[in-house]
Amino acid sequence: MLSRTASELFWMARYLERAESYARVLDVTWKLSMIPATASSRGIWRYR
Repeated sequence: MLSRTASELFWMARYLERAESYARVLDVTWKLSMIPATASSRGIWRYR
């Protein structure tokens, strides 16, 4: 019984961590899509 509970908590935490990672990727992707197209022509991503 305890082993089953521990296993289910482990998998729940693993999937929760995975969902958090996906949410972060989506957040960054969305924020990057909001950058105007003219920003890239000004060299905003140029390596210094």
